[in-house]
Amino acid sequence: MLFPEIIKNEAVYTLTEVEKASVKRGGILLLKFVFKALYKSADTLISFGATEMTYRIPVQRTEVCMPVIFDGAEKIVIRADSDVECLGLLLEARGDVPYESTELESGMHILDEYERIELDEVGVGVGKSIDLVKNGEYIYSIGNGALSVTRITPLPHLEGRLSGLGSVRQIALCQSGSDVIVTSRHNGAYVINVSDPKNPYIRSSYDTVEMATGLCISKNTAFICSRQYGVEAVDISDLDFPRHIAVMRVGGEVQSCTVKNGVFYGGLWANGEVTMYDVSDPKNPTYLGSAQLTGKGDGLSVETVEDKTYLYAATGHHSHAGLSPKTPSSDLRFGQGNGLDIFDVSDPTAPVRLSTSQIDGRYYFSGNDYWESTYGISPDGRRFIYLVSTFNGIYVYDATDLSAPRRIAHVTIPIKPSSKNYTFLEHAGRTTLLPYDQRKCGRGAVGAIEVDYGYMYVAGCHTDLHVLKNEEIFFGHEETFDQSRVTCGVADVYSEEATEKGFELYRGEGQAYAVCEHNGLLYLSEGDAGITVLTPAMKRVGSFKTEGTVMWLEICGDTVYSAEKNGGLAVYRLRGEIELEQIYRNKAIGCVRHLRVSPDGRYIVLQLGGSAVSVIDAESKKEVLCIRTRTLMYHHNLTPTVDGRYIGFFDNDPHEWWIDFGEDRPVLAVDKAVSGASMTTGITSYGNKALCVHGKGGLNVYRPQDGLAGASVKGSGFVGKPSADGDRLITCNRIYGNISIVDVSDINEPRLLRWLKVRGNPDIALINGENAYVPLGYQGLAKINIR
Repeated sequence: MLFPEIIKNEAVYTLTEVEKASVKRGGILLLKFVFKALYKSADTLISFGATEMTYRIPVQRTEVCMPVIFDGAEKIVIRADSDVECLGLLLEARGDVPYESTELESGMHILDEYERIELDEVGVGVGKSIDLVKNGEYIYSIGNGALSVTRITPLPHLEGRLSGLGSVRQIALCQSGSDVIVTSRHNGAYVINVSDPKNPYIRSSYDTVEMATGLCISKNTAFICSRQYGVEAVDISDLDFPRHIAVMRVGGEVQSCTVKNGVFYGGLWANGEVTMYDVSDPKNPTYLGSAQLTGKGDGLSVETVEDKTYLYAATGHHSHAGLSPKTPSSDLRFGQGNGLDIFDVSDPTAPVRLSTSQIDGRYYFSGNDYWESTYGISPDGRRFIYLVSTFNGIYVYDATDLSAPRRIAHVTIPIKPSSKNYTFLEHAGRTTLLPYDQRKCGRGAVGAIEVDYGYMYVAGCHTDLHVLKNEEIFFGHEETFDQSRVTCGVADVYSEEATEKGFELYRGEGQAYAVCEHNGLLYLSEGDAGITVLTPAMKRVGSFKTEGTVMWLEICGDTVYSAEKNGGLAVYRLRGEIELEQIYRNKAIGCVRHLRVSPDGRYIVLQLGGSAVSVIDAESKKEVLCIRTRTLMYHHNLTPTVDGRYIGFFDNDPHEWWIDFGEDRPVLAVDKAVSGASMTTGITSYGNKALCVHGKGGLNVYRPQDGLAGASVKGSGFVGKPSADGDRLITCNRIYGNISIVDVSDINEPRLLRWLKVRGNPDIALINGENAYVPLGYQGLAKINIR
């Protein structure tokens, strides 16, 4: 080794002639270093020709394996932001082997001794678990669509279970101690009473703006993360009737959150950051600042120590926010963003990163995206941090010195290929990168943990609820409810905004999703409040309380078809103008989020949950066609009828399907990527063609059966769910609250007439003559003059 053993700023190593002769251009050269940071975690950049990568070196001996495709470079340059000791360097010429053959070696690997703990895949007997919360002698865990109540004394055993909760994600304990809230993606959120451990029951439900994922509770306010659609503040002072307060648009996909001392912390996944807001008045949250992470942002915990506040942020996947699932693994940043970032956020406007700890190896898999952290304090004052890193397992750090955490244990759940719990991990069209050879032995993903003094409780996503005892490294901390909330109640700002924006507003009791016109009246899908009937002047003339949460309805003659979420598909007969009589309901079909009726009224097209479309015979009620999408469908992804015969839908791949109703039976006519519609955009009818607003804000006009053909206007900026009628196009962006009114009399030269930004969540507009009626979620229904 020719460079100094202690690297203070920069060191350079020049390859010898023998080393250069051992590898040819285009061949694989594996650089192996042994490093140790001297005082604190050190960001260390290694540059060799066109390849460079930053590694976060801990205060433990660590091997760094860096494969490069040799391009003739002669110098290895190492730059460290803190003193690092280099204990060795080895260059291995691998020749013409595939780059992928080095992936199991690539990355960082701690060489110092630490405890390795393997959990048996059989645990308490609860079954697959994704999240949990501890309350005294009980563990409340969720998984497989159920809530399980486990009593941990004298020996852990299942006491009660509540099934039928759908795609559950996170659970939090209410201040009452006898209730929990569970998020369930497209099913919304449930308040569940657990006062009788043997008989938990749903106390109430809440209709979230989008897919309910992350969750935290601050006194009498729940903060529910609806991914890209922001964070909802919900008044839970009356657990029987949760009420919407406001939506915080945090600027990205937030999956997990917490509140501490009146400050909201949200992990923004794609952005790779934690954003912070003052939510002492949740009706009017105030942005404070963001902490930039070294990986994708997700779970986190916050600790206050006297006048200091520390953020422990779990990170995942890539060490660069710009990387996508289809980035080649030869980009060393791919799969090297998994770990733990520690920040001093005492001043949220200026967060200071204290250290970063990375897992061993590289990891990327698009399923089971669960990362979180928690902490514990030992009786002698040592601080421990526990990192959940999905299939990577659980990492335990002694973080008494927050700038120099030391790994002291690693917990995994090995699953042999012969086990019923074994799954070979792969994803079509995306790279799967794991730090272990899954052909020899798989691992169970860890969803969440609770740590108490001497015990760790583990939610095994593919295995069970596990209990692990270790009095040396497992410590809890005092958990108190955040009491700093000073105001509560439903925001009373919408009437003022309506005046400012120049539109009329109807504000009902539920979430306005969709509106249709029939015989001169408006029928409003108002979520949990049911169906409301209005005059064109926005005067309420009647209402109908439905069994399910109404997200969409269509009326054919005197028949009303209603998409009622967990209430399934409901069919009513319209008697007069405002009376409905139920004639059919099917809950077993699943969560119905959207529907369309075929042009001849013979078939109903249903969006089920997040990834399926079903075509039902309207008379027999039997399914005649079912299609699974490739990735998630988000909100209202079914198109109206195009060219008198086609109804389409799309997912977030983006991929597009069209069903042809022009024959005796519906057939799938198109199954391919066509227009590029996304979660923020959509497709509507335009004359006898389809008009798509694609992800970059441009417009495509085409015939479904022919693919893209006709006008294509790029970068017009009209991002949102479209509605078109004659020379008017309305686009409504439910995520960001934007409404665009566009003149499309010349489709090749669309002209923006008006642009509005609202506090609600605008949905697909109904254009009716000179007016557009726009559902705004919990803000109500807006009437806007568009001429």
